[in-house]
Amino acid sequence: MIWLKHDIHGVKQCYVESEALTDEKNGWVRFEPTIANPIVEKEVTLLDDIEQLDDAPKKRGRPFKVE
Repeated sequence: MIWLKHDIHGVKQCYVESEALTDEKNGWVRFEPTIANPIVEKEVTLLDDIEQLDDAPKKRGRPFKVE
């Protein structure tokens, strides 16, 4: 089993080497779960999360009616 961590998405497990290699290209980093606290290279703040939400696609459909 391969353990991966991501600064934003947290921790995940991979069972196949090819999946781990693909995830590493997308910012995931391998770590050993026996280490108590894996080191996070980048500290993510709430402001970073909000900026990412601003880039998210807007909801589709009819807008809310404002009276």
